[in-house]
Amino acid sequence: METRETVDGETEVLQHQAFGILRKTAEGTKVSYTMDGVHHELEIHPDTESVLIIRNRDRERLLRYERNVHHIVEYETPVGSMELGFDTRDVVIREDLEGGADRMEIKLLYRLTQFGNPVADCQLRIAISPAQ
Repeated sequence: METRETVDGETEVLQHQAFGILRKTAEGTKVSYTMDGVHHELEIHPDTESVLIIRNRDRERLLRYERNVHHIVEYETPVGSMELGFDTRDVVIREDLEGGADRMEIKLLYRLTQFGNPVADCQLRIAISPAQ
């Protein structure tokens, strides 16, 4: 997983790796993993080109990524919650890549806002593959 955040012209790149469980359902693909002590579940919907991220099993505060959709959520942090907005510009989901049916790549492009004001332009890339 790689996150690129650009704030005031400065770009920061963060890379993370997590091991999880992949499940294919009639509604789409789900991936559950824990990162930084927080349980995450990705719901990947290629048919609607959307991705949902549920943190700590709290569907009330899920993160929704759909092209050209503005989504606001109360984002929980260790010191309390804060309002964050996500203006999703693009969602790209590539399935069944070379090397096996359980390989996927997801790319999310979005603008992060707080109280309606732009904070950062972000890109999140997620590569899903079987553990080696």
